[in-house]
Amino acid sequence: MKKETKKLIRIKGVSAQTGIAVSTIWKYVKLKQFPKPKKLSIRVTVWLSDDIDEWIDAQLIGTTILYNEDGTKTMTHRKESEKL
Repeated sequence: MKKETKKLIRIKGVSAQTGIAVSTIWKYVKLKQFPKPKKLSIRVTVWLSDDIDEWIDAQLIGTTILYNEDGTKTMTHRKESEKL
């Protein structure tokens, strides 16, 4: 049985991977349109790479994922005029 490795990414890495400015990432998190980060400590905030990959894939097919407080996700297809 192969153990799955999870990768953690800090904000600058998320920005580099998505091509989105750090301030915009935080705006999308606040709007629940971007995965919520995990706090490892008071000064260390990270995202799971799988969550970022899923968000990127959704953007490429024109889907918006809303990240609910209870950890569930709601996916909707965007119209051309609603793209982020």
